[in-house]
Amino acid sequence: LLYFTAGQMPVNTSWFEVSSTSKSKFDGKKVYLFGDGILFGLGSDDITNKSISAILSNKYGMRINNRALGEASIGNYDDEILSQSSVIEQIETTPLDEADYAIIFAGGYDWKIGKATIGTSNTAVNDITFKGSINTCIKNILLKNAKTKILFCTPIFRSRIEAGDGKNSDENTVNDRYLYEYVQ
Repeated sequence: LLYFTAGQMPVNTSWFEVSSTSKSKFDGKKVYLFGDGILFGLGSDDITNKSISAILSNKYGMRINNRALGEASIGNYDDEILSQSSVIEQIETTPLDEADYAIIFAGGYDWKIGKATIGTSNTAVNDITFKGSINTCIKNILLKNAKTKILFCTPIFRSRIEAGDGKNSDENTVNDRYLYEYVQ
């Protein structure tokens, strides 16, 4: 399994085991992961066995290239710091000529930081609105490899906004927005 540190250094882990037994129809497929800390594996009590990337690799035999980073937004939102780890940047800095699949799992941080306006156009391509950033990610993947199949995972329910605050994402807003608005 290959993943990248926050400093964009590649790390091969010893827990990717290759066997001659086919695990699924996805066995050997090259899957690129783009997203936030959840996809990176943060929050898992056993990253080597229970993180999303480990399950895709160990259970389904996928060859994983995990580019996800903690606290990554989908868009840049005219913010120099966000643009260093955004999903748009993750895709921009990744060669995808061998990709069979790309999985994008992000959006919760976009909501949490309150900088991401949702946008009104479903067809906009930009890095300053949430919808425009999603479209930019899809466009950039397909420009690099038009045969790549894309799975987009929307933000998941949050039981808190900040550690221990007890403010769940269904009943509390950030900048007058509920998290579910980033899923619609």
